[in-house]
Amino acid sequence: MAVVVTKKKPFLSNAALAALGEAGAGAVGSIVSILALYPLDTTRTILQVMRLRRGEITERERKVRMPPYDKPMPFLKLLVHIYRTEGWQRLYKGLPSALSGSGLSWALYFAWNELFKRWLKSLKHKKNPSQSLVTIKLTAIEEMLSATVAGILTTVIVNPIWVINTRLKIAAKKAFGKKENSNGKHLQSNGTSNGSSHHLANGSSNGTKEKGGTEVTKMPTATSLTELIRNEGILGWLSGIVPAVVLLINPGIQLAIYGWFRKMIQKARGGKGPKPLEAFVMGAVSKFFAVLLTFPAQTIKLRMQAGLKGEQASHYLKDLRRVKSFSELIEVITSMWTGVGNKMVTSMLHSAVMFTFVELFRAFNRVIGRRRKALAAAH
Repeated sequence: MAVVVTKKKPFLSNAALAALGEAGAGAVGSIVSILALYPLDTTRTILQVMRLRRGEITERERKVRMPPYDKPMPFLKLLVHIYRTEGWQRLYKGLPSALSGSGLSWALYFAWNELFKRWLKSLKHKKNPSQSLVTIKLTAIEEMLSATVAGILTTVIVNPIWVINTRLKIAAKKAFGKKENSNGKHLQSNGTSNGSSHHLANGSSNGTKEKGGTEVTKMPTATSLTELIRNEGILGWLSGIVPAVVLLINPGIQLAIYGWFRKMIQKARGGKGPKPLEAFVMGAVSKFFAVLLTFPAQTIKLRMQAGLKGEQASHYLKDLRRVKSFSELIEVITSMWTGVGNKMVTSMLHSAVMFTFVELFRAFNRVIGRRRKALAAAH
């Protein structure tokens, strides 16, 4: 009697394993880049949100009680100033939420992107069964579509983490509780008057709770998320979501350019991926073009997430309708590009470091995969 040997079905499909591998690569790469470059990113966020121009903070920024950096400083000088006056703790304020937000963002983004690309390839495979999934190539439009879908799903999930992180970065060391205006009403961090007893942007850095205020600078990210939903509801969750969705073109452009470079290298090397130094350069170059095209939307998103809502977040758009001279037009337009140089440098460095470790993690996964196959064949 013949013995029938049935092959055990793997716990995870190839698609799931590939998605997990890409998620791990994205998470590791982003976490390493955040740890290495976070002080630069904090300084850049402060400059971008506060619009340091003409030596003073605008009246709108006074209303929302921004940090007391009221003198225009060059990027590096401001970084040193923050370190000397408030220490490394200030430069690393919001790091836990940044690590969780960035790690989760890129893990989900890479995973969704991989799954959706495989789904698109499976559709092509059904139309042409003779062609294997490995050899099927996606067009540039299909790559962009995959990146966009992955970005939308990721953005909706992780947006509240970035709302909290942005507010923590711009929160000053000084404790801010509720302050009363001349009418006795409480001024919230979005510049409006209402009776809400807590607001995430009003935490003090020493872990104390001001009268009517909520300590957020030392809150765990999960607690801050709960406070955000409780006090601001779904609108707080989705703060800045519209420009964030518009900004999905940023990683779309970045991954399209990076993917093109990667395919060129693989073609020249018979399927082998880029070396670490090549990944570093490719990551920086791809991000350069992505930032160049999407920076104004990034500025709007940051100001909305910081709590600059309504007039505070979009006043420069309204100013376009009031322009009376060419010089005023230039001033309004340039306000949308405040901090672009600093953003360019920090983003290119983040991207370069991230993709270096993404490729290292992918190479590690390939080695593990080959060993697993060898062990399976031996048994």
